[in-house]
Order: sequence, then structure tokens, then C-alpha cells
Amino acid sequence: MIVILSLILLVLLFRVTLGFLRCSESVKYKVESLFCFISYFIMVLLAMFRSSDVGADTLSYIRDYQDMSLMSYSDIINEYTGYEGYYLLSKLFSMVGLPCYIWFGFVEFILVLAIARFINKFSRDRLYSIILFLATGLFMFSLAGLKQTLAMSLILHAYVYFVDKKFARSALLIVYAYFVHPASLIGFFAFVIYLLRRTKFVIPVLLLIVLLVCVGGLSTASWFVTIIGNDHFEMYLEADSSYTMSTLFLYCLIFLCTLPYFVKYYRSDFNSRVEISCVILTCAFQYLASLSPSLFRLSFPLLPFLFVYVPNSFDLIDHKAPERLILKFCALVGPIIFFVYSNSSLVFSFISL
Repeated sequence: MIVILSLILLVLLFRVTLGFLRCSESVKYKVESLFCFISYFIMVLLAMFRSSDVGADTLSYIRDYQDMSLMSYSDIINEYTGYEGYYLLSKLFSMVGLPCYIWFGFVEFILVLAIARFINKFSRDRLYSIILFLATGLFMFSLAGLKQTLAMSLILHAYVYFVDKKFARSALLIVYAYFVHPASLIGFFAFVIYLLRRTKFVIPVLLLIVLLVCVGGLSTASWFVTIIGNDHFEMYLEADSSYTMSTLFLYCLIFLCTLPYFVKYYRSDFNSRVEISCVILTCAFQYLASLSPSLFRLSFPLLPFLFVYVPNSFDLIDHKAPERLILKFCALVGPIIFFVYSNSSLVFSFISL
């Protein structure tokens, strides 16, 4: 935990340093870009050289990678139905003779690159967004759930391409992401909201989805499993209330910090509607985890929108307003405290080369 917390505090130091800089906006942007690059580079290194004890499934992923050289392509397709995209790609790395830590680094690099592209395009406070990425759980999950991490990364890349009107690339990445991990298709809701952002239908569609998720509960999740056609996900549908709602409370508290500026930001431009809608959907899908613990995964594909929504919502207000500074501080420190609390037992260790 100390290693990741040190990284969070380093990025926080970068952000404070940037705030005290007295220079032109172009110079400040270049300094911010350098700080972002250093932060992303450290993330990839940490994921790359973590030991098998870091991440609940890391050891099984190491064994899977070692098995790839012994399996044919047809064996992989038959053995890992629904996840062919992940294992076929990992086999290519294995065939070249690359060690497992290179593969881990590659998967994290794809995620970090997606997060960087997304934050660079939509966030008005990039270092603030990076801290939220580290503290709210998505980075920690990337050290454990490699298949979904890779799939979510591809969906996020696809979304940026979609916004840039590069539809062919976007479509190809969506299709490939489905064969890496079907749960990543939750991120497709962002595409729907984006298409509706200029219409009067965006709020009714959002409310309908939230209603189906929160009221339908496991029935809606079961319907989703039927659509993606992967029987493996039926194990996620077992009712179990052992999972605490602390993460949902965290998301809601972060959202509450931005509530005084909600209406103004919603009306500021059409893209703000997408961010707000996806944050609400993130909370709705996180609610499903209170019904079955494994369903916490469904909130992650849309979670990056929280990283950009929070700093953006504060950006429209007078930067010297005391209430803005307090709320922006709380929206950042709260997740850091939550990170310390929820990962207090984590011991981050490195592999021996």
C-alpha cells in the first residue's frame, strides 16, 4: 500500500507545484504534460514488476501465460471461449519468448495510454484526474483483472476514436474488446449517451437505464448475461449481500461535492451531459455489487468519466471562491483516505529478476 500511496502523493505534489507556477499557459501545459508522463510511466513500471502476490488473480495469470507456449491456437479458442482475444494475444508474446512481466507491462500500457488519451482530451485538470484514477480503485483493479482491464482499455480507446469520428477504428476495437472480456460492453452505454447528447431524449434514456439496473437488479444482470452469451458470468448472479456499499458511498460523496455546480456544468456544453450521465450510470452499476459482489466489475468501464467530470465541474466557477476550493479539496482527499482505508492490508512487493 505504501508504494501506491507514495505514487498518489507524488502526483498530488506535482499538482500543488503546478498550482504555484507563475508562467505562461503554454509553459504550464508543457510542465503538466511532463508530470503526467512521469506519473503514467511509474504506473506501467509498478504493474510490470509487481510480484505474484499483488493482485488476487496475478498468480493464475502467470500460470496461464506459461501455458500459452504449450497450447495451439485451436486449443486456446476451445479452452478460453469468450476470452479468446486476451489469450491469443498473450500467446503471441509467449511465442516470441518474452517474459511474463513484459506482458503485464503491455496490458497496463494499453490501459494507461487509454486513460491518458481520455484525460488529455476531456479533462481540464489532468493531474487531478490522474489522482482520482489511482485512488478510486481502477488502477488497483488493473493489477488483478487483466482480461477486463485490456477490454476496458480497448473500449476507452474506441470511445475517443468515436468522438474523433474515426468510426472504423472504433468499431474494430469494440468487436475485439468483446472477445477479450464481454463485460466491457457496459462501456457501450457511453456511445449511446454521446449520440443522444444534443437531443431531449438523453435524460429519459438515462433514467430508463438507471431504473432497469437499480430496480431490475439481478434480473437485469441476468438479461445482460443472456445477451453476451457467456455462461461463465452466471456465477456473478448469485445473491450475496456480503459486499459493502462503501465504494458506492465514495462515488456518491464525490458527486455530492460537485452538486452546487451540477446544473451550470450540465448546461455548459453537450459533452458535459455525457460525463454526468456516465457518472450516474457508474453509481447505478456499482449498486449491483450490493446484490452480488462480483458485479462490482460492471461499474469500471464507465468510471473514467468520473475522473474528468469532477475537475471539469469545478473549473467553471471562480477559482478563488473559498467554497469551491474546499469542495474540490474534499473531492480529492476523500478518495485518498478511502484508498488508505480499503488497502491497509496490501503489501506491494516486486518480482526478482
